[in-house]
Amino acid sequence: MKTRSLIVLCCLLLMLALASCRREAPQAQATAAPTLTPTPRSTPLPALPTVAPPGSAENPLQMVIPVSVAGAKLDASAVQAALLEQSGLSVSIVVVDRDADALAAVCAPGALPSVAWLGGLALVSARAQNCGEVILQVQRTVQRQDSTGETVSLIALKKGAATLSGLNDKTICRLSNGDLYTWLIPAVMLRAGGLDTTELATRDVEQLAQIMPALTAGDCDAAGVPSSVLATGGELAADSDQLTVLGESPAFPYGVLVVPPEVPLGARLALTQALTTLAKPGSATAPQLRSLLGQTALLPVGADAFDDLDQFIRQTGLDFTLLGEG
Repeated sequence: MKTRSLIVLCCLLLMLALASCRREAPQAQATAAPTLTPTPRSTPLPALPTVAPPGSAENPLQMVIPVSVAGAKLDASAVQAALLEQSGLSVSIVVVDRDADALAAVCAPGALPSVAWLGGLALVSARAQNCGEVILQVQRTVQRQDSTGETVSLIALKKGAATLSGLNDKTICRLSNGDLYTWLIPAVMLRAGGLDTTELATRDVEQLAQIMPALTAGDCDAAGVPSSVLATGGELAADSDQLTVLGESPAFPYGVLVVPPEVPLGARLALTQALTTLAKPGSATAPQLRSLLGQTALLPVGADAFDDLDQFIRQTGLDFTLLGEG
């Protein structure tokens, strides 16, 4: 009996000890009553300026064309009006004297979105700088054959040079130092062959038809001859015992329309369709457009249209990104 009482007493003491160790529950804090505060009126942000899309009346699309024929600006006005009627695009045609100016319109940093017609080395530079997409090219009829560009053959007297390097101390016939087919393209070919063109002697002739006679007469040792000259009978002289072909370039296009990515797709498609239609022989505006571009037709451009040209440029090892600067 005493043992049972002792056990009960111990249990009661243990329960009291545990109860004394229990932590007090936290007292709930009184929450302040919310007060009503007025919401301030929001201040409207100033309206952001919006730029009208290229080709709209407020923002005409600038189309730059290098051309030096008389009356070009009058023809440009007629083509502008026809483009507006045909496509609904407001286009401002800017006539410039140099390919470099047209190149700057699509490639210069900060330039307004413009499209430009480029040819020859200006196109090469635009592609090197990735300035835009080529969407149209000029087709011309030369000696009853349709063509979109000209190749250049570098022809030399056999007794003077058998290779490009052999022209190092020779004289080159050309039209001028700014002529594309008789100097600029041949100069690229010569530089690719390791020659310093600034050290070469040159002889300028007055007309393209005088290039081959001057060469065969020995007035110079070599000349760049465009395919259109060879097609008129110059190939007979090129095959003679006196002359040899040292190299031939790929076709350099007469002209292509380069459009930068800033021009919306809708405007691009509308411009392509309108120009193609206006260039057709039956169009009333075809003569005015021909005075600017020299086209018999305007053709779409395939993805591989300039593969040969790109390969030729890569083989030269020259940097064309700086072409037209200065």
